[in-house]
Amino acid sequence: MKYIYLDWNVIQHMKHSIVQDSINGIEFSRLVDNLSKKYQFPFSEGHLRDIAISFKPENKAYIYEDLNYLNKISNGYALGTIGENETLTTTKSVNIYNFFNDLLNEQYEELEFDIFSESDEGYLVNLNHVSDRDIFKTHLEKNNSILDQKVISSVLRNLWANMDNPSVYKQFRENVSTIKSRFNSRDTILETESDYFKKILPLLDFLCSNDPLSHQDNFENVLLSFLSINGRKLDERKIGQKIELAYMLLDFHPYFMEKVNRKNRPSNIGRDCKNLFFASQAKYYVTEDKSSLRKADFVTKALTLKVKVTNMSDFLARFC
Repeated sequence: MKYIYLDWNVIQHMKHSIVQDSINGIEFSRLVDNLSKKYQFPFSEGHLRDIAISFKPENKAYIYEDLNYLNKISNGYALGTIGENETLTTTKSVNIYNFFNDLLNEQYEELEFDIFSESDEGYLVNLNHVSDRDIFKTHLEKNNSILDQKVISSVLRNLWANMDNPSVYKQFRENVSTIKSRFNSRDTILETESDYFKKILPLLDFLCSNDPLSHQDNFENVLLSFLSINGRKLDERKIGQKIELAYMLLDFHPYFMEKVNRKNRPSNIGRDCKNLFFASQAKYYVTEDKSSLRKADFVTKALTLKVKVTNMSDFLARFC
C-alpha cells in the first residue's frame, strides 16, 4: 500500500480552494486527483480528532460537510494499525460518521504516564537551595525532600491536569529550559555529582542548546537520557511511543516550542503527535503548519523514518 498523508490544514485549503501566497488549493486538489490513481489519501483518527475539537451542536452541518469532503478525498479508506509492530494499513470497513460520533462520545480518562517504572532510586534535595517558584518544590515537600519517580510523575500529572492553562504550561517550560544554568547557582534541585544529573545531562544539553538541530543525528541519546531516569529502555517502546516522546520533548526547547495562547493550547500537541504517527509510514506527509513541519521533519530524521515531510508548494513542485 502506498499512501500520502495530508494534514487537516491542507485538506481545508483544498476544500475551500484557497489561493494565497505560496498556497494554491485549486492546483493541489487537481494534483491529488491525478495521484489518486497511484496513491491512497486515507483519513485517520488524527483527522477526526482535529475536526472534533471544533464541534458544537450549532455547527453540526459544517462539521458533516468536512466529513463528507474527507471521505471523498480518502475514497473511504481509513488508516489503522495491525500487529505488535504497529504496521499501518488501510481499510474501507470503517464508517467515517460512526467513527466520528464515537470520538465525540468518548469520556475523558486521566492519562497514565507509563514512561515511569517503579523505582526505589532517589536523591535527597536540600530545599533551602530550591526557589519557591520551582515547579518541583511543593512536590518535593510532600515527598520528604526526596527527588524520585514519584515526584517526577507527580509534576507531570499536575502539568497534564493543567495542560490547557497557558500560564501553568509556560512556567513548566521556562523551568525546564533554564534548569541547567541553575546547576551553578544555589537555586537548584540537583548537584553535578549526583547520579540523577549524569543521567539527564544529554537531555539538558539538548534543551539548553543554542543549536538543537545539531542533536538530530544523536537524538536517541536524548531519549535514552530521559527514559533512563527510571530505568526504562528505548527498545521496549513501540514506534508510536517513540514518536510521541520525541515530539513532546521538542516542545520544551525554545526553538521548537509553540506560542501558547487560548487558540493554540498545549493539548494540541497530542493531536499533532497522532497525525505524525499516522503519517510515519507514508510516502509523503504534507502540512502547512510551520511548527508541525519543523518538528515533524526533525522527528522523522531523528528516528530514521522513511516518510518525506513537506509543504503544499514543495509537494506541487515535485510532481508538476
